[in-house]
Amino acid sequence: MAGATWRDPERVDEWIGELSKTEPVVTFCVYGFHIGCETAETLRKAGFDSRYMAGGHYAWKATKGPVTLFK
Repeated sequence: MAGATWRDPERVDEWIGELSKTEPVVTFCVYGFHIGCETAETLRKAGFDSRYMAGGHYAWKATKGPVTLFK
């Protein structure tokens, strides 16, 4: 997904300071359940406008959302 940056959800305390509280944050995982939801909740508790993408990466691909492959 254009503009997406992978971040390890288990290390949220290490990268949370790199995010801006003035911009919304969308989290997602492969299926759009547990990991993406938990990460969004952690960010909300820290004062971020954070939401998760229901259905995750699989739903994005199923709707033909654009995907960029990196080499």
